[in-house]
Amino acid sequence: VTTPRKHVALNLRSITRGTFQKEKTLQFNESFAGREALIRYTNELWFRLFDDTANPSSDIIIGDHDVLFEKGYIQEYFATRTDKAALAPWVKDLRRLQDYCRGIGMGFVVVLAPSKASIYPEDTPRRWRSWCDPRPRSGAVMAELFRENEIIFVDAIDLTAREKMKGPPAPLFPKGASHWAQRAAFIAANAVQARFAEQNKPTEQIESLGSTITYEPGREERDLASLMNLAQPWKYPCENVTIKPSKRSKAQQLTMALIGDSFCWSLLRVLDESAQFADIPFFFHYRLYKARWANGEPRFVRKPATPLDFSREVFAADCLLLEINELTAVYTEHHLSAFLKDALAHLPDPAAPKPPFRAD
Repeated sequence: VTTPRKHVALNLRSITRGTFQKEKTLQFNESFAGREALIRYTNELWFRLFDDTANPSSDIIIGDHDVLFEKGYIQEYFATRTDKAALAPWVKDLRRLQDYCRGIGMGFVVVLAPSKASIYPEDTPRRWRSWCDPRPRSGAVMAELFRENEIIFVDAIDLTAREKMKGPPAPLFPKGASHWAQRAAFIAANAVQARFAEQNKPTEQIESLGSTITYEPGREERDLASLMNLAQPWKYPCENVTIKPSKRSKAQQLTMALIGDSFCWSLLRVLDESAQFADIPFFFHYRLYKARWANGEPRFVRKPATPLDFSREVFAADCLLLEINELTAVYTEHHLSAFLKDALAHLPDPAAPKPPFRAD
């Protein structure tokens, strides 16, 4: 971990002010032999002795059974609440966009994704459990608003909680990860497919060829554990789900535009491996960057993602999938509210011919 700095030239002014000496000291501190080992073993010792991170500014909280959480998700679960009336305006915009999409024959679905704390509250830090704001949390408020406004959505919070009750072979949120596991994303993806099918889109249920349990977590399954920078790598159960690809031809494949956050990566992988979609461009947090999934790997298209051609990059697709996590849903402004504002300002003429879909 290093801090980017500007180069300090050697001259009389930098020496008399001490900036040159300070820069050389920092360079040594960041490059001396054994620096990484020192950091990792310091973090390991701190974790073992105090069950905490060595860095006081870390965003990681260690819960029961050494399950890792992000502070924002813990704060949202126990304390952060937003009145329903404050969240209603952007949902009204969501309904306007849904009506337009359905009017031009475009599939439309919103996914409400769960947080790790809401699915595994028993693993949250005990010191946080002494008090919890009794008012409804953002996920419940958002689901209620969606139903009241007749939004076509997938309540992945409820689906994941139900799956947990069945006793899956591995946690639906891996021990050292912030995001949901492949099984949870697989279940949510099939619910998305069902919603599209209800709108007369030729989507099929995604089949699994089986799953395997590994104790070697992948990159997304250890995103928080990696940030701990410990000396010893963690081993914990993770489930890998194998997707059965559809036999439909390229001409039968659909196109879809996806706007969401980091929970979409697992969704995107499942949907892509099902081979029912020719292309799924992903607008990460709407504005940050545009990516595509190709040959089992993400491919970045541009950064930032905006401005974009709404006519070709969004409304020319067969389907539109929007996603928001219940942590983000507690705020009145976020990536979906920003997308809705821009999309509603760039609605194509519904009577005009649909242009070719632009995925790149």
